[in-house]
Amino acid sequence: MLLTCFFPDTEVGLAISVLLIRASVKTLAIIGIFKSDGKMAANSYPTAPSGPIFKSLEIFSFYDKNILVCSTLFIIATPLRVKGLYMAGRLEQGLVQIYTGEGKGKTTAALGLALRALGRDLKVYMLQFLKGEDTGELHAGRLFGDKFVIQQTGLKGFIHRGKLDPTDIQLAKEALEKAREILSQGDYDLVILDEIIVALYFELISLHEIVQVLEAKAPHVEVVLTGRYAPPELIEMADLVTEMKNIKHYYQAGIPARKGIES
Repeated sequence: MLLTCFFPDTEVGLAISVLLIRASVKTLAIIGIFKSDGKMAANSYPTAPSGPIFKSLEIFSFYDKNILVCSTLFIIATPLRVKGLYMAGRLEQGLVQIYTGEGKGKTTAALGLALRALGRDLKVYMLQFLKGEDTGELHAGRLFGDKFVIQQTGLKGFIHRGKLDPTDIQLAKEALEKAREILSQGDYDLVILDEIIVALYFELISLHEIVQVLEAKAPHVEVVLTGRYAPPELIEMADLVTEMKNIKHYYQAGIPARKGIES
């Protein structure tokens, strides 16, 4: 977002400007003071916020009070995500969550968490194991640009334990390596490994490999693992485990999967 504001050279205009800056908690404020002839009266001044609310006096204290009152204020506010400076939306501690069980809603819950994270300016990466079908989340993810990336790593159709296609094994191994890369680099705040537990159940990847990937994650990255059949060892190392229990499902009444609901 690029926000450019021009205000009249009055104290009212200055007050509005300060309120806008206070509201832009996750921005870098660059303030330039211009005289009535349009020439700059002071150098631009970048400042990174150190708390939830800007202190306007700290921002403007280096300017001459008279210049502020008689000049037009020009503000540019732009999101800042630079390593080593102010990190917008960075989590202090990333945890490990598991959504498992026989009931519907595991991927759906993960997508709900992704939406919440996006609303807080977090970046989300969703890696879908064993999935190669067109789904609604693929289209929705594109609406967020590079803030929400969804990558599928599977073939269309179902697989059966004990009757594995070598391509399925290769794709699962490649997906696991991609997960290791994403988690260790730390460029994304929330990483969802969708159906990775099912890939483990089908013996496409090993428990040891998954543990190694999780141990390699950057400290601030939150990771979610989804899929049925979560083993006790994986449950033990997770910080949160939710089991979806199937009490009643309309599939049993003959209602098939519907676009926008299941896919």
